[in-house]
Amino acid sequence: MKWLAAFVVVALLVLATGWYYVGEEDVPPDDDNTSDDEIADGQENDPSDEGGEEQDGTPSAPEEEPCPDDGSTGESNEDDGSVAEEDGNAGEDDENEDPGPVESKEEEEADQPGPPYKALILDAIHEQVPNDALIANVTTHLEDAGYNVTYKSDHEVTLDLIMNDLSGYDAVYFRTRRGCRNPVHLDKTVVSTGELWTSDVQEKYSEEYSNGWIIVGSYDGETFIAFTPGLIEHYYSSVQFPSGSLMYISACKTGETEELSGHFLNAGVSTYVGWSNWTHAGYADETSEKLMREICSGNATVAQVCDSTPPDPAAPNAELVYYGEGNLTLA
Repeated sequence: MKWLAAFVVVALLVLATGWYYVGEEDVPPDDDNTSDDEIADGQENDPSDEGGEEQDGTPSAPEEEPCPDDGSTGESNEDDGSVAEEDGNAGEDDENEDPGPVESKEEEEADQPGPPYKALILDAIHEQVPNDALIANVTTHLEDAGYNVTYKSDHEVTLDLIMNDLSGYDAVYFRTRRGCRNPVHLDKTVVSTGELWTSDVQEKYSEEYSNGWIIVGSYDGETFIAFTPGLIEHYYSSVQFPSGSLMYISACKTGETEELSGHFLNAGVSTYVGWSNWTHAGYADETSEKLMREICSGNATVAQVCDSTPPDPAAPNAELVYYGEGNLTLA
């Protein structure tokens, strides 16, 4: 029994010693020499914190990405401070922002008065005395000077056009004839249109006829509507021609007096040109081409051309004369 009692005592001692060493193995080994401070630092820089866990072990909610409201992708700049700086300057950018589209130089120029100007060539005697070379040359001179040219001939040169449309042009070259040798009207300036005098003219133009503003003109057996200065006075007394405009009526005696020219000048025409007496179509055409060539190119003024042009060599030696601004050119 003593032996059995001794065995039990030894067994208990052995068992007690074994349980002690098992408890020691549960303690983490301290052989890496890691200090408490280093462990603390490691916990602060632990990449697991980015996963959303706080140091106390409680998971943190993931940080929300800002939702872009301006159509951007939401990607942030590497320098977070740059975003704030840009936002801080947003107000200044708005104040300095262009309020709207700026018109181009071409659009601004289109709104300003200027070229291309408008020119009108009236050839009331084209059928009777054609001169296509003259018309082509004068058209070229005007176009080279920046004018849009409108050409009307013969029956297109109507009384209605004379009454209403002349002031819409910057330059008018009217190739026509006096067309009236009636002694009753020899003391008046008379200009023929290309519109025929028919039986209904007196009714159609009753006011003009009753006031003596139109009379019968004739050439080679045909009769045309001719007008007197009173027509221009009546229809252009409250109308203004463009500044710097030219009115050139190439016909006999259109510049004999200031009666017709005065009404055009009163209506704003800058320079009026005509003939002082009876002239001949050939010489008048030659002089007209020279006048338009020189003033369209800027080589000479109206006054210089008129002063340097010899009188018509045929009697009664009509001269090219001007009224108004002599220094006008169309260049």
